Amino acid sequence: MSDIRPAVVAFLRGFAVGYGVKATVEIGRHAIGTIALIVRQSKARSQKLLIERIIAALWSRRNAQFGLFLGTALFLYRAMLAVIRKIFRLRRDQLHPAQVFAAGGVAALAIAIDSGRDAMSRRRTLTLYAAAKSIQYLVQVLVHKEKLPRIPSLPGWLFTAACGQIMFAWFYHPETLPPSYDRWISLMANMDQGLRRALRDVHFHRVAYGTAPSLNSNISSYIQRHGFDSSNVSVME
Repeated sequence: MSDIRPAVVAFLRGFAVGYGVKATVEIGRHAIGTIALIVRQSKARSQKLLIERIIAALWSRRNAQFGLFLGTALFLYRAMLAVIRKIFRLRRDQLHPAQVFAAGGVAALAIAIDSGRDAMSRRRTLTLYAAAKSIQYLVQVLVHKEKLPRIPSLPGWLFTAACGQIMFAWFYHPETLPPSYDRWISLMANMDQGLRRALRDVHFHRVAYGTAPSLNSNISSYIQRHGFDSSNVSVME
């Protein structure tokens, strides 16, 4: 029983943090909206609406699912470590990194519980983070075991490769990125989004070099917005 107690405590803490953060953010958003509503409507009606939204946030199935996901992931991780230590008769400081990695893999199964409206975005974010950290760990182990040579500025090269992958996805496969990534890169890039869509059409051969674009294509829209006649312009030009 003493071995499973830390896992139970981890579940309770994870659920409290996950559910509490989601509910607090939702209540805060409603509170800000209510302040704006008070200016336009009666104070009594606004307060009643805020109370209804607070109750809805606390009773939200989506918030409970997120808390359950986080709590279950921490429970599985702690429980798996306890099982591994018991099977191999290890102390806490004797765990091999591969055993910790295996426990983390089992804990990751808890993501199936998170099925809320924005769950897919969180899954993409967690996948990107986990993939990057896993590659980093693998490279570090291989270099330490002298399976890979020590390359000067290797972290910088890996960071560049990761950024290149994300930028490729931003240009051609934005649906694979979390919406927050897409919005942030679009803001920082300061690029005409019509041009971005037009380049995507070229990449996927929806338009061909040397041919006039169709009138309803992204390239035609981009050309017309810049004051040109799309019927007299080809992609090659």
